[in-house]
Amino acid sequence: IPTLPFPITVGMAFLIDSERPTTLDELTYHDSITQQLRGLARRPDLPHLLFYGPTGGGKMTRIQCLLREIFGPAVTKVVVVVAEEQSGGRVLYSNYHLEVTPTEAGTRDVVVIQHLIKEMAQAPPLGGDVPFRVVVVNDAHNLSRSAQAGLRRTMEKYVGVLKVFFHADSLASLIPPLRSRCMSIRVPRPTTEVVKVELERVEAKMGVEMNPHLATIIATESRGDLRYGLMQLDAISAQNGGSHALRNANTPLARLPWKVVVEDIVEDILTEQTPKQLKAIREKLYGLLEVHIPPSEICYHMLVLLGTTLENAEDSWPRLAALAARFEPRPNRGYKQIFNLEALIANIMTMCRALGSSQCR
Repeated sequence: IPTLPFPITVGMAFLIDSERPTTLDELTYHDSITQQLRGLARRPDLPHLLFYGPTGGGKMTRIQCLLREIFGPAVTKVVVVVAEEQSGGRVLYSNYHLEVTPTEAGTRDVVVIQHLIKEMAQAPPLGGDVPFRVVVVNDAHNLSRSAQAGLRRTMEKYVGVLKVFFHADSLASLIPPLRSRCMSIRVPRPTTEVVKVELERVEAKMGVEMNPHLATIIATESRGDLRYGLMQLDAISAQNGGSHALRNANTPLARLPWKVVVEDIVEDILTEQTPKQLKAIREKLYGLLEVHIPPSEICYHMLVLLGTTLENAEDSWPRLAALAARFEPRPNRGYKQIFNLEALIANIMTMCRALGSSQCR
């Protein structure tokens, strides 16, 4: 199952990379947040920062722009290291910061994050007038509670020479002692109108006059996720042999193959609720997991499709929400992903039969 709806060619540059701002001056929306970051960059007593908000809003872009504002362009000269003692965790280093995703190490996230922070704190800062280094922690919302508790103590110990920037989708899973030691900055998704303006600006920069109606359709479909909108521009251009398709209001949007597979799974659930059908669905789930589609994304899109498909929505939505709350967090706690997804689908099949919807055959 490919993860992109178009082939990748040698030398191909995606818009999400080529159009990503690299300095605070290049940021084009959320002006109040930009001004706040510009003020923080000048402070020698910069606090720990917690960037949170839905995906596609620009959290990581603003973290990278802030790092450049603090340390200068040299912070972009990075090296990627994969250390065996960290269970294959990938770490991105520069002379001034490191970026790590502790959840890549699974249950050893507490060991990985404490080892890296101590290693970084013991080295003298190289930032000239900047008396500290920075550790960027990706996907902080997936950290185990033991890792969060260990981080809290380590942050207090090295606060003078090390600052931590957290990148999280939500605050719900972060313990209060960790949140209280950070300055929280919420980065919301841009509005549909802002996404439309950004898409038209990107295409105008490339010399293409984008059809306003098509831009509105893509912006609405993206639901504020600018990354998704830019990927749609790439996909439409690749599938139609060039950017000329963006001038046509009737150009169809690209469909991500993994979402098509999720739609097939939903159709299978509604068609037949039997052990035999569950076994057939398992193969499709394996295909999604093999191309690294997160279980949380599979659960979300599957439950949204079911909620909008079933006739008796008033009865189905509360039950679907309860199933999501029960099964969606389990992979982050160490449960095997395929077992968790199979259990969710088995419960959905049971729910469909109990509701007696005419769409469940």
